[in-house]
Amino acid sequence: MPGGGTQLRKLLSQAGRQRGIDAEAARLQAVLRAEYPHHPPLIEDAFGKQVLALLRQLNVACSNADELAAATVAHFDQHPDAEIITSPPRLGSLTGARILPRSAMTDPALPTLDHSRPTPAARRHRRRVQSHGRTPCHQDAPHRLSKTLSG
Repeated sequence: MPGGGTQLRKLLSQAGRQRGIDAEAARLQAVLRAEYPHHPPLIEDAFGKQVLALLRQLNVACSNADELAAATVAHFDQHPDAEIITSPPRLGSLTGARILPRSAMTDPALPTLDHSRPTPAARRHRRRVQSHGRTPCHQDAPHRLSKTLSG
């Protein structure tokens, strides 16, 4: 491949490829320069506008996530236990803010739920579901029919 594909060879070697770089670069260059069928120009323009709209939505979502992360970090850093929570290695403020609610659940000053006992709603549900030794409807249907005919 005389002269062309130097950028492709460089990218392949940066990606960790060690053998067959020239052949792979030539193959990729042929694929990228090949002619492919196209849609009519109006449809391609519509696809382009749709992709741009989706990219704008993605940009807005990413910027919203960045703003939320910045606000979370700012509020977490004001917490009195922030320094203690982020003291383990590689534990930053954002991860500490995610851990904080879990550590607050183990705080003895907060009321805790006793998960060993079922709640009243669970007890009521268990009573409704329990079997009382009744027979299924289809098994005692002949007896009911005979009672209605005789009685």
